[in-house]
Order: sequence, then C-alpha cells, then structure tokens
Amino acid sequence: MNFSPCLFSGGANAEQHASGLALKLQLLTHELANSLEQVLLHKNHTCWKMPEPFLDFWQANEQAIRNMPRVAHDLEFLQKDAATLRQTLSDIKSGLETTERKTESSVKTLGEIDRVKGRMEERFDDPSSSSFGSRGVLN
Repeated sequence: MNFSPCLFSGGANAEQHASGLALKLQLLTHELANSLEQVLLHKNHTCWKMPEPFLDFWQANEQAIRNMPRVAHDLEFLQKDAATLRQTLSDIKSGLETTERKTESSVKTLGEIDRVKGRMEERFDDPSSSSFGSRGVLN
C-alpha cells in the first residue's frame, strides 16, 4: 500500500482522513494476520501452536480492529451532540441577555414611576402647595 502525507485543515477532512487511515490499518492487520496464520499454522505441513503472548496480542488487535467502525460512529455522534449542546447553550445565553436587558429597562421605568409618585406624595402632603388643597384636591 502507498502511504502519502496528507495535509488537512480539520473538520470533515480530518474525519475522512482518520476513517481512511483506520480502514488501511484494518486491511493491513487482516493481511498480516492471514500471512502469519499461513506461516505459523502450516509450517512444514504440521499444525503448530502459536505462542500464548502472541496469540493474546493478535486477539486483542483483532478485537480493536472490529471495534473501529463503532468507535468512529460514536465519535461522529459525540461531535454532533457537542455541536447541538453548543448551539443550545448559545441560545440560552442569548435569551438570558435579552431578559437581562428587558429587566434593566423595567427597573429603570419602575424607578421613574417611583420618583413621580414620591413627588406627587410630597405635593399632596405639603399644605402650602398652591395647586392642591389640604386633601389633595385641585383648587
């Protein structure tokens, strides 16, 4: 197989490159496994038992290769989940900022209303005011 360096800027190209490399690794591993099986099991036309440590490594490698597509799928799912979560958090942040602006505006309006109310109460309570009588009735 021919391996050439690949330059990519991330995103989908990186995923495609990783998937391609995983596929090449899987093919090479199967090819190696088949070659080793032919050499080890058919050496001099007799059945020869593979050494235990090598057999364990071989089985672990085969299991890892079988799990590659599932891992790639899980990674893709996690990336989509992360993007959805990022968008949801952005929407929540935007909503909070809008609510904060509205609340600030409402508090300012309530402050203005309170100041007007205070001035009106001062006038009502002040008997020397020329516009109101002692009970706050216009003269």
